[in-house]
Amino acid sequence: MARNFRILNIFTLPDQDYSGNPLCVFEDGRGLSEDDMLALAGQMGMETIVLVPEAGKDGSTLARFFQPHRETGFAGSASIGAAYVLRQLGGDSVEGTRGGITVHRRAEDITVWHDQDDLWWIDGRPSTVRPINTETRFLAGLVGRKIGALGSPVMAVKGSREAVVIPLKTVQDVHDANLDARLLHQYALLLNTEPTVYVFAKSDDHTIEGRMFYGPSGGVLEVPATASGTGNLGTYLATNGDSGVRYTVNQGSEVGRPSVMELTIGQDGKVSVGGRVRQVATGVVGS
Repeated sequence: MARNFRILNIFTLPDQDYSGNPLCVFEDGRGLSEDDMLALAGQMGMETIVLVPEAGKDGSTLARFFQPHRETGFAGSASIGAAYVLRQLGGDSVEGTRGGITVHRRAEDITVWHDQDDLWWIDGRPSTVRPINTETRFLAGLVGRKIGALGSPVMAVKGSREAVVIPLKTVQDVHDANLDARLLHQYALLLNTEPTVYVFAKSDDHTIEGRMFYGPSGGVLEVPATASGTGNLGTYLATNGDSGVRYTVNQGSEVGRPSVMELTIGQDGKVSVGGRVRQVATGVVGS
């Protein structure tokens, strides 16, 4: 059976479609086994969403999220990508103060909304925050910077996934950060955290440069764009006094995928993350 798919970029720059976080969305996964879906994700080699019409509650479309080697839980980019395609297909619109698209998952429903500026938004996850109390020299070594480059406080923020959030003094320090895989995994054990680090610095009152690193299979990779990392950043900033503000967060240039996320922190500390979506290709697998 032929399966239609779309390639999307999430959190693209306004004038550069081939930027942001790439993912693939299959429009109709009816009849596919979980192994089939995993095989499709492996073939595409990127984050993949399989929409399964009539498989959700009350006959709604179920969205399943995959990395090339496993099914995943909540993912911000995937939720936005699924909502974008559902809207294109004309399904799962919901009424509300903001309107939106409901993305039905096995464990939960996720609402994504689209604003008049062509931005797609998702609310931050319920999060916990705890301070990281360790010597600054250890943290400086972790990110490959001198002690004087680190700001404070350093905190572990856990939303959909946990990250150690490390403020740096300057944007150049962010660009120059260099994580060592061995240290990342050693410090994750030492600090009792997941092997994920988010570094950032403010370039002005409304702009932030950020980078996120994580450690799959003992290594270290940098993520070009991440709603979960930006959401954790928002929780960190809210915990440290920010409210009623909006930031533009730049990420991904060091890995050749420049990305832009909009981050809002409400007066009540509520965090939302938004960005642009661009469809860059369509195709068919099977026959």
